[in-house]
Amino acid sequence: MVGVNRLVQWDPFRIRVDADAVAAILHDRLPAASVTFADGEIDVAAGPVHARVTIAAIAPHELRLSIALKDGQPAILITVLLTSLLPGFVDVAIEAAEITKEGLLVSLGAGGADPPPA
Repeated sequence: MVGVNRLVQWDPFRIRVDADAVAAILHDRLPAASVTFADGEIDVAAGPVHARVTIAAIAPHELRLSIALKDGQPAILITVLLTSLLPGFVDVAIEAAEITKEGLLVSLGAGGADPPPA
């Protein structure tokens, strides 16, 4: 991306999802459920079901969510591809993803976009 002139360009930035806001939304929609953010994981409980969620940036354009019902045994792996979320003329890469007590943080690298092809 460095040195490439694009119609629209941006510097690296972070996207944050606030832990308290997520907990409030979940409580409003499912009062019996709870969500707790900790460094490196999210614990979710609803009745007898308890799960642990982790996230990792596995490639410049991929995030992986792991939802485990037991420690060390992922029950569900979800891969999120930026190419499935963004149009092809947008160039952006994931530098890191982490869960903290404050929420979910995704760091994106410098990027840009040109007009869509005609």
